[in-house]
Amino acid sequence: MVFYLTAMVGAGALGAVQPWTGLDPEILQLTQFGPALGVLVASLLWRGERRTVSLWSAVRPWPTGGAMTLAGIAAAVFALCLGCYAIIGADPHLRSAHDLVAPFGLIAVAQFAGACAEEIGWRAFLQPLLGTRMRTLPASLVVGFLWAGWHVPVFAQGVGYSVAFVAMAVSLSVILGVVLGDRRGNYLLPAAVFHTLINLGLLMIFDEESGSVAAMTTFAMVCSACALVSVLVARTRTARNGSAVATRGSHATASVREA
Repeated sequence: MVFYLTAMVGAGALGAVQPWTGLDPEILQLTQFGPALGVLVASLLWRGERRTVSLWSAVRPWPTGGAMTLAGIAAAVFALCLGCYAIIGADPHLRSAHDLVAPFGLIAVAQFAGACAEEIGWRAFLQPLLGTRMRTLPASLVVGFLWAGWHVPVFAQGVGYSVAFVAMAVSLSVILGVVLGDRRGNYLLPAAVFHTLINLGLLMIFDEESGSVAAMTTFAMVCSACALVSVLVARTRTARNGSAVATRGSHATASVREA
């Protein structure tokens, strides 16, 4: 609760300060640093307790296969969205790099910094913490709903847009939770990369920022489908691994009996 309230209040305060900085929100939104403030406050208040966030765990090398999995899912999400738009004949509002307020490289770096500030709270702090109290899927759902609720200004866009946004956020949280669930630490960098790819894709392809219910609904439906597939694949892999372990155990028992 301390973490979440600090993340909410901190994001609101930083959002109020942003106009005075002259920093265009398209480059970086200071509100993204709210969760990092929440982690800082929680860590200071509970100093000496069992550490939940380890900097080494957050930045140590991560298996290439897992990183490629998240990058592939992000690419699949936008490919499916473009496919849906093509089927219904809608305009995805593709943007050129020349239409951006700053060079694309600068925006990408700034977006990654903002994603890291968010994900150190959601996936590097809250997800592992809840993971000590519940299974991966329920923890991912809780983080997803809290993450969605943290985006307070979104709910001024109307009921339809808000419902679709919540579905999208929860689905992305499930994808991240399921893919990162079998990793020991190092939630920050892969989650931030995935978060950055999603944000950049939305910036360059869709007009959901304008309050388009159709755009957000399409994106939410595709994210929900990808989350469902991720859960099914993870459960199949777990069942297969469990079967393999049981088979090895039975072979080992048979060998002992023969000996």
